[in-house]
Amino acid sequence: MRKVSSWWNVDYTDVSSYEEWRVWLVSIRIPNKLKSMMEGVFYGLWWSIWNFRNKLLFDNKTPKKALIFDNLVSLSFNWCKYRCKASFKWDD
Repeated sequence: MRKVSSWWNVDYTDVSSYEEWRVWLVSIRIPNKLKSMMEGVFYGLWWSIWNFRNKLLFDNKTPKKALIFDNLVSLSFNWCKYRCKASFKWDD
């Protein structure tokens, strides 16, 4: 969560539950469109952590923890590119 907060240039707050995270998200002062995108990124983060955990438990090859954030950035970009109506590129 710390890396995502830094990536989005918002203050990091340590949360220990989904409800605390929702309160934190609502309190952030950014435009609603960006907030919705950031919310999607966090859902992607949780999916990435879940996916990492499953690979750790069920695959023969140990996944690299250092790649979770890199994979999240790629996942988020592709999700936005193909699901959002706005047009943008990796360079934007």
